[in-house]
Formats: sequence, structure tokens, C-alpha cells
Amino acid sequence: LQRKHATFEYELSRLGSQVEGLIEAANALLPSYAADKERLICDRRDEVIHAWRQLQCSTEQRKVHLLDAADVHRFFAMVRELRMWMEVMRTEMATKEKPRDVSGVELLMNNHRSLKAEIDAREENFSICLSLGRTLLNRRHPREEDVREKCIQLVTERIQLSDQWTERWETLQLLLEVYQFARDAEVADAWLMAQEPYLASKDLGETLDETLALLKKHLAFERAAATQEERFLALQKLTTVSCIE
Repeated sequence: LQRKHATFEYELSRLGSQVEGLIEAANALLPSYAADKERLICDRRDEVIHAWRQLQCSTEQRKVHLLDAADVHRFFAMVRELRMWMEVMRTEMATKEKPRDVSGVELLMNNHRSLKAEIDAREENFSICLSLGRTLLNRRHPREEDVREKCIQLVTERIQLSDQWTERWETLQLLLEVYQFARDAEVADAWLMAQEPYLASKDLGETLDETLALLKKHLAFERAAATQEERFLALQKLTTVSCIE
């Protein structure tokens, strides 16, 4: 319809040249006539001018209505596309995949970061869409109530999407902490079990050399224990969550 109207405007511009020619011709005739004939020429000229101005006004109004219609269709199409995209994002974030270890959680966190990058990349699309919506509202478009409803709906769902991302991210952080705790606890437990035979030994050495060798071994054990102390202290602290769901 807009292309059709553009063609009509082009034809109208050509008609305008003809109208100007008629007005000029009428003005040129006026000095040659008087009384009734002069009045008749003036009346006909004024009728042409009035009709031409009405046609121009109607054409401009039609153009405005077509632009409004195009804008509102574009607005609703943008809203529909963004809402469909948000639904896909919500579905991806609602995955119930259960990681089994630290690397599994880190993989999920990397995937979740990529979703955040995609959400941020769409911010401009939201801004353009909402800006168009505000423009339509300022024009008092006939469908302004529908436009206002869609604007509110779009903003609300965008906030909900952001909240869902944050909630999922916090959950993954908690899972990472738990799995890191479990991993470190397993390593610490394995180290302690490996030391049990040495600690349970009653061997003090039969000779001075044997005793000195055992003492050297014990000093090495103490250094190793000091190295492990930080891990043991960390394991004594309370974790943010007590179990994995």
C-alpha cells in the first residue's frame, strides 16, 4: 500500500503542474473580462484551488495513516519475535541437567555465561522496539491500548528473564562450591588414609642410623602435614549449602 501511495503521490505532483497552469491561465484572463465573466473566472479558479488543496490534504492524511499502520505492524512483529526468543532462553535456562563433578559444573557455567552474552546483545533490539512503542503512544495511535499492553508485557518478561538468569547463576555457583568441597574432602581423606600406616607404626629403629632415618622421615611428614593444613582448615568451614539436590 505504501508503494501504491508513493506512485499516487508521483502522479499527483504531475497533476499539480497542470493545476498551476490553470491558475496562471485564469489570472491571465482576468484583466480581459469584467463583471459577471470576471466573477465566473474567479469562482472557477477558486474552486480548482480549493479542490486541489483538499486533495493534497487528503493525500497527506492517507500517507500518515499508512505510516502509522506500517509502524504498528512493525512494532507488533518485533514484540512477537522478542517474546519468542525469550521463551527459547527461558527453556534453555530451565534445563534440569545434573553435573557430576567440578568440570561438569564449570561447563554449565560457561554455557550460562554465553546465554548472558546473548541476552546483552539483544538489549538494542528491546530499546528499538520500546522506542517505537513510545512513538506510537505519543501519536495517540488508534491501537494505543494494545501498544501499551505489549510494552508493559515486554518489559515485564525481560525483567523476569534477567531474574531467571541470575537465579540460575547463583544455583550453579552453589553447586560449584559443593563439588569443590567434595573434591577437596576426598583428596584430604585419601592423604590421611595414606598416612595411617606410618602413624600406627611402633618402629623406633634398632640402631642410631635407623632412628635418625625415621626422624628424617617424620620431619618430612610434618612438613607435608603443614602443607595440607590450609586444606583441612578450609574443609572445617561451613559451606553455603549442606547437600546437593
